[in-house]
Amino acid sequence: MRIADDAGESAFTLAPVRYEFAEATGDEWDDNWLVVRGAVITPAATSEFEDPSLLVTEAQALQDWLVGVSRGAERPMAPAVLPLPSLPWSQSTPPVLPTLTFVEPNIAFGVVAYAGDSVTVRVFLDAEARPPGGLGAPEDEAAALDIRVRLTALADAASDWGRDISEFPERA
Repeated sequence: MRIADDAGESAFTLAPVRYEFAEATGDEWDDNWLVVRGAVITPAATSEFEDPSLLVTEAQALQDWLVGVSRGAERPMAPAVLPLPSLPWSQSTPPVLPTLTFVEPNIAFGVVAYAGDSVTVRVFLDAEARPPGGLGAPEDEAAALDIRVRLTALADAASDWGRDISEFPERA
């Protein structure tokens, strides 16, 4: 999937690569970790990562979230209520937390704002997914990339993601 602004200057790509462990062993967690490949593209730099970052169910939740955002059904992020636990994306002032998070804190997502037929999506990147230099974020904070995308393009990205993850069903 690719989420990109109209000019193509900023984008985030994500694709499932494989299960972390080729053979299922009957362990609900280990059997369902997906290695994903992602890229962050900005006018200043491009950065890539490949890491086991999502469970199959989380990959499915990402598709649902993308569909919801493309329909205007997901709420924008709001300042967090203090005190906050120590989370990589909780250091901004005022703190704004992603609305879609996963077990591994490598990637997370939130809606910044809707405007007409577009939405600004924030992609949070930390740990193995954090670009060198952190897109200007302090070292103890997740990098954040805001991408203004047309709702129809986000619906297409949701469809692409759904097609991609269909090759990786949940293993019992």
